[in-house]
Amino acid sequence: MSKVFLGLMLSALATLTTGCFAVNDKGPVVSVELFWDEQPNSQRFSPGDCGSAGVDTMEWSLLQVDGKNKREVDAYEGACVDGIDIMYPPPGEYVLKVVGKDEQGKKLWNDECSMLWVSRFDVLYDCNISSP
Repeated sequence: MSKVFLGLMLSALATLTTGCFAVNDKGPVVSVELFWDEQPNSQRFSPGDCGSAGVDTMEWSLLQVDGKNKREVDAYEGACVDGIDIMYPPPGEYVLKVVGKDEQGKKLWNDECSMLWVSRFDVLYDCNISSP
């Protein structure tokens, strides 16, 4: 019986030292999946990606909401992406403002996703971008 116990202990030790258990003590990661409206002038939202919606470049800013005040905590400007990972934002309520532009730099989309909440745990949100 002691050999079985020793084997279990060695197995548990090997698991712990190989990184199979991940513990993130820096804070939560907020992931936002972006869905671009392929037909922004129609009555119905048609979810697409950067390529199918004709979005070449984009800008986004993450604003923490504190009562009536909003404070920018992260931002991006560059090539269009269909998902965003925000590393370790402080707990609270957030708004994500998104602008999408075509190849000529013309602003096609200007929208925001609100009611994004951050607590202690990683979270995934969907953001439908439909306002031209």
